[in-house]
Amino acid sequence: MGLSLLHTVEDVVAVARWRRRAEVTEEDLRRVKEGRRRLESLISKGYLIYGVTTSFGPLCNRVVPKRKAEVIQWKLVVSHASNAGELLPEEAVRAGMYCRLLVLLKGSSGVRPEVVELLAEMLNREVTPAVPELGSVGASGDLGHLAHIAAAMAGEGEAFYRGELLPAAEALRKAGLKPVKLSYKEGLALINGTSFSCGLASLAVYDMRCVFAAAMAAAALSCEALTAVTDAFSRELNGLKQHPGQRRVAELLSRMLEGSRNTRSRMSIMEKAALHDVSALHYPEEVQDAYSVRCTPQVAGAALDAMDFAATLVERELNSVSDNPVLVGSGVYHGGNFHGQHVSLAMDLLTIAAAQVTLLSERRLARLLDEKLNLGLPAFLSGGEVGVDSGFMGLQYAATAAAAELRALATPMSVQSITTNACNQDYVSFSTQSALRAWRASHRASIAIAVELIAAAQACELRGLEKLSPWTRRVYEAVRRRVKPLEEDRSMSRELRRLAEAVRRGEVAREAGVWLW
Repeated sequence: MGLSLLHTVEDVVAVARWRRRAEVTEEDLRRVKEGRRRLESLISKGYLIYGVTTSFGPLCNRVVPKRKAEVIQWKLVVSHASNAGELLPEEAVRAGMYCRLLVLLKGSSGVRPEVVELLAEMLNREVTPAVPELGSVGASGDLGHLAHIAAAMAGEGEAFYRGELLPAAEALRKAGLKPVKLSYKEGLALINGTSFSCGLASLAVYDMRCVFAAAMAAAALSCEALTAVTDAFSRELNGLKQHPGQRRVAELLSRMLEGSRNTRSRMSIMEKAALHDVSALHYPEEVQDAYSVRCTPQVAGAALDAMDFAATLVERELNSVSDNPVLVGSGVYHGGNFHGQHVSLAMDLLTIAAAQVTLLSERRLARLLDEKLNLGLPAFLSGGEVGVDSGFMGLQYAATAAAAELRALATPMSVQSITTNACNQDYVSFSTQSALRAWRASHRASIAIAVELIAAAQACELRGLEKLSPWTRRVYEAVRRRVKPLEEDRSMSRELRRLAEAVRRGEVAREAGVWLW
C-alpha cells in the first residue's frame, strides 16, 4: 500500500518486524516536492525560519549566514547523535525509521525527495542504524534516537546490514545506496518529532494485544482447572455495566467455556443446594469464586479499554505531522508539534494495563498451585511424589518476579518532567522512555502469562482432558506444542522462554483462536 493512506500499528509492525516493503508512491513524492518548493520560496523571500535561517533551541535568536545554512544541519545531527546504553533491537529502530518516513511524506517538513527515498530504501534493503537506548526526553521529540538514524543516512556512525554491524558508510555501500548530504532544514526535519516514540509505541501496542489475548486464553484454561462458576461471565450480568471491554471479555470467556464439564453454573449449584440439609451450617461446595477468577471481566475488561484508548492515541500520532517548523499552504508555522505527551500518556496507560493483567494472572496461578485453594489438586501441581518433587514451585518465582517488575514499570514517566536545554525545554514528556518501558512491560507480562498457561494445562490434565470445552482444548494444545507435561522435576527455563516468546509474538493467540481486535 502507498504511504499516503491511513496507517495503523499493524502497518508499523509489518515493516519493522516482518520486513514488508516501505512503498513510496508518486503521490507521496509529489507532496514532498511541493513542500520543498514552498520552503525554497519562503527562503528566497528572506523569511526568518527557525532551524533554517536561525540556530536551534535556546540559540534560536542567532541568525545563521546563508553560507552556513547547510553545515548547521549536519552539526545538529552529529551533536545530537550522542545516546548511551545498550543498542536497541533492529525492529525498534526500523519502527522509528518507518514512522519518520510517514511524517516526511506528508510534505510539511520541506525535505527533498532523495531524503525520503533513501530512508525507504534503507528499510527495504535492511540497513538499520545502530541506536543506543538512552538519550531523548520527548520534548523536541526523540532528538537523540532520530539523530543516530539521520547520521547513518549521511554515512556516519554505525548500522546493521542484514544483521551485521558495520560502519554506516560501508553498510550503505553494501546495500547499493549512497549517503545523503543534508541540505537546509533536513537535519532538523529528520530528528525533530515523536517518530521513534511512536514506533516503539506501535510495537508495544501490538505485542500487548498478543499478550492480552493469550492472557484470556490462560484465564479460560484456569477456569477449567478451578471449576469456575460461569454465571460471572454471563451476558445478563455483564450487560448491566456499560464498559465495552468488560462485555467483550465476559462474552469471550463465556464462549470459550461452552461445553466444559469442569465449570459450573449457579443454577446447578442452586439445584444441589435444594437437596442439601438446609439446617447444616456449612455448604460443602464453593458457591462463588475468588475475585481473580470471578472478576476477570471487570479487571481485564478495564485493561482492554485502556489498551484500546492507548492504541487510539498512538495511531492518531502515527498519522500526524510531528515537526517544527511546518509548511502549511503558503506559510510556515512554528509551534510544538514535536512534543510527545500524547504518546507518553498512552504508553503509561498501556504499562498500567499490562501490570493489571499480569497481577490478575499471578493470583490465578497462586490458586492453581496452592493445595489449600486448588480444590483437590496436588501441591504445586506436582506430577511426581509431592515432597520429593517440587512441581511448579520454581516456575512460580518467574511469574512473581515478572509481576513485581511490572509494578515498578507502571510508575508513570509522563509526569517526570525535568527541565533541560537551558530552560528552553522546561516541560518534557519522556515519551521515548515511556514507550520503551511499555514495550518491555509486554515482554515481562508474556512470561507471567506463559507460566499460568503451563500450570493450567497441567491442572487440566489432572482433572481429565475429556472434560475440557472444544475451545479450551485448543488452548491446551497450543501449550503442549511447546511444553511437555511435568511428570517429574526438570528445568523448565527453555520451555518457558519458548512459550513466552510465542505469547508475545501472537502465536498462542492465533492457535487458540483468541483475538479481540
